[in-house]
Amino acid sequence: APPGMTQSAGVLGDRSARYLDWQGAVLDAPGRRWLSVPDPPGGDLAGRTVVAAGTDMLLFGGGQPREGGALVDDAWIWSPRS
Repeated sequence: APPGMTQSAGVLGDRSARYLDWQGAVLDAPGRRWLSVPDPPGGDLAGRTVVAAGTDMLLFGGGQPREGGALVDDAWIWSPRS
């Protein structure tokens, strides 16, 4: 992870990416720099699913720990190069 960050969220290539988490920084390998992933809407959710769709990051679902684990069926997409 870059200086000042505690974890890496993954790595980004020209046409694909590998995301480990949405929290942290993403290494933009072709650009030779670190990108910060913005906080997704929805607040503090546990257990979100994160996958790569090309170079985009897709987050889905999760549970609201403060509401007894109520499940959330929202999706969020982050496009690192937009």
